[in-house]
Amino acid sequence: MKRIEFENDWVFDIDVESIKDYYGKQKDCADKQYIKRLPDSLKDFLAQFGIDYEKPCVNNKDIGLTFYVYGTAYTTIGFELDFYGENQFASIVIERDEPLCDNPSFTIWIFC
Repeated sequence: MKRIEFENDWVFDIDVESIKDYYGKQKDCADKQYIKRLPDSLKDFLAQFGIDYEKPCVNNKDIGLTFYVYGTAYTTIGFELDFYGENQFASIVIERDEPLCDNPSFTIWIFC
């Protein structure tokens, strides 16, 4: 397990190898125009988890992108993080899930 501390308010304990393995088997399915709208800071954030942002679990132009993460997320401030770039904005919502494959998990929803 890898621990990521983010903005002093979030702590993530994640299984990076399982995440990389999972997304390595996924097909590129993200809408290329949608991907262009993602701030680099968000792409860097996802990379820490081993997530390939071009391979979302769910890709819906109206709703956004969805990624499943093996691990746990802790915070004292709620459930949302915002990322900014030049003329770009993305908000992510982190939702705790029922365990996937007997592992703790959470979902990252991205809205641009």
